[in-house]
Amino acid sequence: KSLIIKLDVDGSEIQLRFIHKVFIYSNLKLHMNIRVTGTVYKKNNIINMIHPETEIISNENDLENIIPHYNTKGRISQNKIRKTIKFILDYIVQKNTNDVFDDKQLEQYGLANYIDALRYCHLPSSNQTYETCRELFQTGRRRFIFEELLSHRLKVNSEIDILENQKGCAFNFDSSDFNNFINNLNFKLTPSQDEVIKIIENDFRRGKPSK
Repeated sequence: KSLIIKLDVDGSEIQLRFIHKVFIYSNLKLHMNIRVTGTVYKKNNIINMIHPETEIISNENDLENIIPHYNTKGRISQNKIRKTIKFILDYIVQKNTNDVFDDKQLEQYGLANYIDALRYCHLPSSNQTYETCRELFQTGRRRFIFEELLSHRLKVNSEIDILENQKGCAFNFDSSDFNNFINNLNFKLTPSQDEVIKIIENDFRRGKPSK
């Protein structure tokens, strides 16, 4: 059993095909305004979409020009997840808009503040072009990538500090044998490899766990 709905998009016709569980789409009526999300393909000069996600638009003023799309694998509708995110963002704004970075740091690293970054990624403005929204999305994404990398770096530094306060075994060895081995290799070590070897030698001698 299947259901075919013909959708008028600015004078062009698109066929929406729904296969199985047709009752889910029984609320779609003639002359309704709907938004569909899915893959478009053309067959026999007819534009088709199979099982697109549908969203009934009750008020055209509520129809955003640009909306984010989330990979939910059909477990939750795009409309529901957007409404949930908007609710959460409004809640965050009401509770606390403080940023972990001050204005000087944001300017220094060219970062958007936390709330703006959330809006850029999840609530693009319909008053702006797609290209502008795309650029702002990248700005917001850059902010969260920077924050994630900084968090990782701080965690690594914390682990290093813990290691520095621990005792290790010091190894005394004759570096001449080691140097002879390196010199007899049939290739030359890179400057980075030389630097790593020096670090390892120092770690062996100083009686601290290697970082």
